[in-house]
Amino acid sequence: MARLSVHIAAALFALSSTTAVAQTAPPGELSNDARPLSYRIDLTVDPSKERFSGKSTIEIQVTRATDTLFLHGNELKVTRVQAARGRAAPISAAYSQPLTTGVAQLKFARPLTPGRYTLSFDYDAPFRTGAEGLYHVKVGEDWYAWTQMEPLDARRMFPSFDEPRHKVPFTTSITAPAGQKAYANTPLVRSTPAAGGMVRHEFAPSKPLPTYLVAIAVGPFDEATATVPANAVRRTPLTLRHIATKGQAPRLGYALAETPRILSMLEDYFGIAYPYEKLDQIASPIMGGAMENAGLITYDDTLLLLDKDAPPSQQRGFGNVVAHELAHQWFGNLVTPRWWDDIWLNESFASWMGDKVGSQWRSDLGIAGNQLQGALGAMNGDSRAVGRPIRQPIARNEDVNSAFDGITYAKGGQVLEMMEAYLGPDVFRRGVQRHLKRFPYGTATAEDFFQSIGTEAKDPRVIAAFQSFVTQKGVPLISVRPAAGGGVTLSQQRYRPIGVEAQAGQRWLVPVCLRGATGRQCTLLTEASGTVRTPGAGWVMPNAGAAGYYRFDLDQAGWERLIAAAPQLTGDEAMALADSAYASFAAGRTSFVQVLAAARALSSHPERLAAVYIPGQLTGLEETVLNETDRKAYQALMRDLFAARLTGLGLDLRRGAYAKDGAERRQLRQTLLGYVAGEGRDPALRAQLIAAAEASLAGDEGALDPSFRALAFAVAVEDRGEPFMNRLHEQLIGSQDPLFRRNAAAALGTSNPALTTRVLALSRDTRLQNLERLTILFGLLQTAGTRDAAFAHVIGNFEEHQKLTTGFGNALLGIGSGYCSAAKADEVDAALRPRLASVGGGELDLDRSLGAIRQCAALKAEKGAEISAALAGG
Repeated sequence: MARLSVHIAAALFALSSTTAVAQTAPPGELSNDARPLSYRIDLTVDPSKERFSGKSTIEIQVTRATDTLFLHGNELKVTRVQAARGRAAPISAAYSQPLTTGVAQLKFARPLTPGRYTLSFDYDAPFRTGAEGLYHVKVGEDWYAWTQMEPLDARRMFPSFDEPRHKVPFTTSITAPAGQKAYANTPLVRSTPAAGGMVRHEFAPSKPLPTYLVAIAVGPFDEATATVPANAVRRTPLTLRHIATKGQAPRLGYALAETPRILSMLEDYFGIAYPYEKLDQIASPIMGGAMENAGLITYDDTLLLLDKDAPPSQQRGFGNVVAHELAHQWFGNLVTPRWWDDIWLNESFASWMGDKVGSQWRSDLGIAGNQLQGALGAMNGDSRAVGRPIRQPIARNEDVNSAFDGITYAKGGQVLEMMEAYLGPDVFRRGVQRHLKRFPYGTATAEDFFQSIGTEAKDPRVIAAFQSFVTQKGVPLISVRPAAGGGVTLSQQRYRPIGVEAQAGQRWLVPVCLRGATGRQCTLLTEASGTVRTPGAGWVMPNAGAAGYYRFDLDQAGWERLIAAAPQLTGDEAMALADSAYASFAAGRTSFVQVLAAARALSSHPERLAAVYIPGQLTGLEETVLNETDRKAYQALMRDLFAARLTGLGLDLRRGAYAKDGAERRQLRQTLLGYVAGEGRDPALRAQLIAAAEASLAGDEGALDPSFRALAFAVAVEDRGEPFMNRLHEQLIGSQDPLFRRNAAAALGTSNPALTTRVLALSRDTRLQNLERLTILFGLLQTAGTRDAAFAHVIGNFEEHQKLTTGFGNALLGIGSGYCSAAKADEVDAALRPRLASVGGGELDLDRSLGAIRQCAALKAEKGAEISAALAGG
């Protein structure tokens, strides 16, 4: 209704068609006709209602005479707009929203002349039900509200110049029902009674912020506090407050105890004290991730709420993500990108820094491998026919969501890792510190960052090397061959898997480091080829330390020597070996027999992620390429690779049975069990898991450790069917344990094909949170036996699922990515492309999904028979 009314208002005021108005509205960056200087936002928020209201003012500087300004507002019902200047009579304006992306128009009764004005707005708007804008959620019997503004959703809460370049102070007040708490970016100054049983909460003015970092929350929250001690960088203590929905305070203890250490490590790295007045961290049940709002960081419940016996995997998620979001307080918040084409630097740096500091915090949790694991996954997407560079020009609002993907987070993070390894940690750190000190509380571009690093490196090639990776899509392939007269020849080209056409003419400035049994040799490969000395006799690892963002290729003798030397490689190097060995097969360069040889050689590697990397790739084949006979051989292979190692670790599913084991050993046991019982379908282990799952649901709290719960529930749903599924569903609805709820939802999405209709019905249960419903649905979309029915269900109820995925970008455009035939790619295209307009863009996301389908089909056609033969041969 609101959208319809603003279009009518625009038409009446302008006396022209809506189309004519839309043609004048900027599709991307706003003009410089006006810029904001500060905001005051006064909100009335009752989370139990359907709408909230606001009175807001923006101090602006008008740069040229105009009777029309464009800014942002999305589904706001604006009832009054005025522009005031000194003692002059206010100038009224008509408000309209000509573009569905939230570009709004102000048409003034008379022109504004250059100078300072105060824009004032009265408005109301709907709460969102997904994690975008100001959203509300019912938890138990209570309603709560949170915000999620990045990238383009501040405009859903208040009229604004909703672009990162506009970084100014905000002053906020929230009028909320008595008995409810209210939070904002800054400290609370005062709370006073208001009419109608409400209380007005006023907050201190903020330091300069972009709109996407503005945050509030309202509800009957629990709180817990701690103190971050002073240190050499920050001379005064800092109060740390953690916030969660009612009844969750006991689960805040772990995060409250561990966050101070992570924060202090970041302060030490940056050499700058935490840059904001307060630090609150708040949990939300539908966040699905986290957001670095200045002074009020929001996390998914499962990241901040941990039981005393939380599994290592949940502890790892906590440490990694908290380090990521806290790193943003400097990189992204203190210094902010000017425009969305540089958002990659925000996220790349926080991902890289989160892994670095997270590993420093708890080296036993395996966080160090997160960056590389993500980067190797990003290489798969970066190798496809359709893609984008890290730094992609963004001309339209519709394209902003596509910038938040694995290329931004993981590829960008690995490029930073590569450059740090090449320059040395001290030089790189000084460059980072220089950058932050050049632009405090301001904005900067990628070129500014490159210049900061290059100045400290005293090497202009650093800037060119950065640019070669940031401005080009694709993955370099470094081929290593013996050179005449000794040493090795390195040559570079773009990595091209089967099903992707060759791309000629690409070249990168690649820092390449080789390692052998007795030495290491590095070079900056600036040309198509070059020769370097061999780092010792025997095997050569072409990506020493696995810091480089590239894949490598060897001759057959080189592969055999390196695979045989797998036990001598570091964990990260072993992962890089696994990735390049599989990628070489996927490009048609080596055989599937060699892939299996590498899998066997790595299966006993101490690094968990390296041991299971190739089996993880084979799991993808199991759902797409393999026939029923192949699947039996695949299951036998999984058991053969890992059953003995699992037996050596021992298996007791009872709660706390391995409390005295180190985190590495516990995670390895959990992972191997997934491959032997889940992928390998070992009948004895599955029976053991089912018995523990059923005992747990029957009330025996000691029967099943949380580390094994997700797998046990999934196996029981698959093998016990509807009776167990129904009990699990009912307990999910009644549970207040965030991790249990997420485990249960994931298990419901692993249904066998006979139960698909019933599970699809469960995915529509409104007693579940949106994120839980999506977890169930996307589980069905990932499984071959349930994919067709789930896809048809989403297409048949597209509008319902579009609302369900609010806050999750263009997730619906990837629902067909698990298919593996050209015909299916055409069907997916026909079903989804006509819906791009209603989704609000996302052509790139859809095209990448279709590219993945067609690439899989090409691999199946060319290598399917070879895969079958190799699996049959054991």
